[in-house]
Amino acid sequence: MNGILDSTNVSLKTHIDLLSDLQGNILKFHGRTHAFHIFLQFDRELAEAARDWISRFNVTSSATQLGDAHIRKSNPTHDGGAFFNFSLAASGYEELGIPEALIPSERAFRDGLQNRVSETADDLEKWEPDFRQRIDALIIVADSNISKATLEKDRILNEVSGFAKIVHVQKGKVLRNASGIGIEHFGYADGVSQPSFLAHNDSPASQWDDNGALLKTLLVPEANESDTETFGSYFVFRKLDQNVRKFKEMEDRLSKQFNKVSDEEYGILNRKGKSNRELAGAMIVGRFEDGTAVTNHSDEFGITGEAQLENDFDYRDDLKGLKCPFHAHIRITNPRRDVSNEFAKSVRLTRRGIPYNDIGRDEHNLEEDQPDGGVGLLFMCYQSSIEGQFEFIQRDWANKGDIGGKLVGQDAIIGQGPNGFIKSLPNQWNTDTGRENIPTDFRDFVTMKGGEYFFTPSIGFLRGLV
Repeated sequence: MNGILDSTNVSLKTHIDLLSDLQGNILKFHGRTHAFHIFLQFDRELAEAARDWISRFNVTSSATQLGDAHIRKSNPTHDGGAFFNFSLAASGYEELGIPEALIPSERAFRDGLQNRVSETADDLEKWEPDFRQRIDALIIVADSNISKATLEKDRILNEVSGFAKIVHVQKGKVLRNASGIGIEHFGYADGVSQPSFLAHNDSPASQWDDNGALLKTLLVPEANESDTETFGSYFVFRKLDQNVRKFKEMEDRLSKQFNKVSDEEYGILNRKGKSNRELAGAMIVGRFEDGTAVTNHSDEFGITGEAQLENDFDYRDDLKGLKCPFHAHIRITNPRRDVSNEFAKSVRLTRRGIPYNDIGRDEHNLEEDQPDGGVGLLFMCYQSSIEGQFEFIQRDWANKGDIGGKLVGQDAIIGQGPNGFIKSLPNQWNTDTGRENIPTDFRDFVTMKGGEYFFTPSIGFLRGLV
């Protein structure tokens, strides 16, 4: 496997050793509709029992996951069954008595998320009480059948209760629009534009940059006591609560207050000079609700399936931000060639988020049921460096709006902390009308409720804990 980190993709056929030892969900989202996230705190006096159980815990390998995906192409009813994943926080390594030399070394990981607020600008007072406790491990159990997922979750809770405290159990569920495209609670297509690490990947939702995404932005070589080369990945978990009601009210107000064309029609003007009330929200996010890229279209393209999602753009045709504003969420968090292409590729995250619904929001009537909290996104991502990827993007791009030395304003969706930069939207898509742009203070719709930094180790590492 020498040199694997400089590769741009892997295949099941030629990298079976790597994929059999690498946990699933790293290279490819587990794909299940329902997922339980179980947070544990170990008892150091019971570390031997904990290590024994972990060594026998049947996590899902990348090889198994990709094999199931291959079968599903010819047999759509094959979902692979339950999925299992196991990650450790720095404190978890310590509580289990794992030698110092075998603990992943990055400073941010060792510090833990609560001790990195100077980088993330998180407000710890807004965290849920459970997440303020020490968290040592995270187990993900997922299935497309909620009954099966619940049974597996309950089985695991019963087994681990003998050696660990169950700090929190967080359920997630994939949300989809009428076209079957994954969305988040504001109603916008989510999980689009992911780096792809798999050979022969045919998903248009993956963004290919020249030769593809490098594995060295994702995988981390493990320190081990054998000659075998093994890999894991740093994993970030953040619970982001969404104020849907406030977001939708601000969307509506932004269109009405500044761009009233007539008593019946309002909104920023599209490329034909016609009013479009959806453009304000699309310019804030960077895509329309159905996933249409606002840098390519001034109206919804009418996307009815994933095959129509576009990623073949890099903002080179929008140097003034008249189509997709510089401060749009997807442009800030993935500026593509607004910065050096090589640099953009080197800091990209591999996202694995899933929505949550703690209050029973009516998912069949999202237009009418617009809560002010209790729903949101379980933001999760893999990377080879928390400091160089997640923390850099959150601190410099999302919070400060500093894109390659150009201040564009804080990200309205995930930005944290103060930011006094005045943002605006153009009056008409891709047209400099000469009129004053529309000011916007679109922000404070997402509250960080807690999380932690983890490492998802190799299966061989877990087996060796006994």
